[in-house]
Amino acid sequence: MASTLRRVLMLIILGLVALVPLSAQSSRKRSAAPTTPTKKDFAVSQLEYYMSDDGIAYIRPGLKLKVNSVTIGADRKPVIDFNLTDNFDQPVDRLGKTTPGAIAVSFIMSWYSPDTRQYTAYTTRTVTTPANSPHPGVTAVQPGTDAGGKFTDLETGHGKYAFATAAPANFDQTKTTTLGIYATRNLTDQIGKNYYANVEYDFRPDGAAVTNKWDKINQAAACNNCHDPLSAHGGARQDVKLCALCHQPQNTDPDTGNTVDFKVMIHKIHRGENLPSVLAGTPYQIIGFNQGVNDFSTVALPQDIRNCQNCHEGTNPTAKPAQAMAYLTNPSRAACGSCHDDVDWTSGANHPAGPQADDSACASCHVPDSGAEFDASVKAAHTVPLKSNQLKGISATIVSVSNVTPGKTPTVVFKLKNNDGTAIDGTKLTTFSPMQAGSTNSYSWYKRDNALTKATFDATAGTTTYTFVDAIPAEASGTWVFSADIRRTVALKRADGKADISVRESTINPIKYVSLSGGTPTPRRMVVT
Repeated sequence: MASTLRRVLMLIILGLVALVPLSAQSSRKRSAAPTTPTKKDFAVSQLEYYMSDDGIAYIRPGLKLKVNSVTIGADRKPVIDFNLTDNFDQPVDRLGKTTPGAIAVSFIMSWYSPDTRQYTAYTTRTVTTPANSPHPGVTAVQPGTDAGGKFTDLETGHGKYAFATAAPANFDQTKTTTLGIYATRNLTDQIGKNYYANVEYDFRPDGAAVTNKWDKINQAAACNNCHDPLSAHGGARQDVKLCALCHQPQNTDPDTGNTVDFKVMIHKIHRGENLPSVLAGTPYQIIGFNQGVNDFSTVALPQDIRNCQNCHEGTNPTAKPAQAMAYLTNPSRAACGSCHDDVDWTSGANHPAGPQADDSACASCHVPDSGAEFDASVKAAHTVPLKSNQLKGISATIVSVSNVTPGKTPTVVFKLKNNDGTAIDGTKLTTFSPMQAGSTNSYSWYKRDNALTKATFDATAGTTTYTFVDAIPAEASGTWVFSADIRRTVALKRADGKADISVRESTINPIKYVSLSGGTPTPRRMVVT
């Protein structure tokens, strides 16, 4: 309660800044930088929009990170030269003394293997599960942030950080090395929120140009379609590439023994409640050091898990990452076994090709795309049935409606077509159920008929006509609506020879409004778009 009151009072104070004498305001505005933000720079959904311009100028919203250089000397301890600014590129004080909000900055460093497309972190920590853990006293070495390094603040917004961790004596200076930094600017006491910044800086310690980079996910066109913004570990870590610096095969949850390798962990989390292991009764958990139990056994992805391309390639076809197709060209036991976690690679159980000692043979059977559907190729094995090329597609329109007056039974003429333009006989569908309802003010009267045996198909016109059983009530008035439920059952053939897959193919319901008085119809009010 006290914290809430403190934030409210602070916002009031920030608003009252605008009430200082005009001469003082004028003086301040004359000396203000051209980039001084105002409320116009923020959307109405943002807290800053509701502050005064002077309050915003005081807070200096946002946080950005920039790496100027990385130097590794004879002691093999990296020294980072960096800048901290607000979102308008003005310097902010790391210690929060000359600008509001102290900034916590953390550093990770990992080297990258282009052959495996995996990182290995130089910065690690040794953790032991606590006494209240399900498995107390278990020790593990995990990737993490550098601990014990030294900050040197050169000027506001400009500083250096000297790592406490030294690179191994024989570290390969030709390897791409990635410095990851995440920072939190704490303004919870002032305005009740924090600002976060992440940066990943690729370099080669030998000074040569970087040619090999981790570039597997377009976060803006993939993760942030659902997680906007993506955030983890309290919110500060928001870049997928930053996550990848630690979440690699070298990282294991000491409590459960589960790997937190990114490609395994993310697949398993997103499949959640449908993992074979979970369905068999074993929860999927990552307990983590002093972080409590994270149980992902009830996660339900709000789309078909076989939409692999939505995450790997993203939904912007012009912005695919360089390694976006790795999921098609580099199948592995770890990646495939993360979703299909009932496969035993040693015995070969639940794997038609039998035991697999390594990944060398995976791509020989699991080619990227065979051009078929529902076979062992990566793309075909993940065919979403309702997106199958075997479906012809259905379009439906209402050509006309007659006898739309109180006391009469309306007749509706439908035009149903496959996507190739050929006509569909409505009486041959699995479901053909015309509907009428009224009025559009309240829909207090509604009828849905089964027209499969009562409709008539005109092959010449390509139309299906149906006359309703029920007449429009004699006392009815206003606008009436006509529509239909339209479905057909299709047996999809599998290229692997297994049993057909039965799916129900449907379409957008056609809608037709008609005024009972013969005038201009009044459609149902729009409540969503």
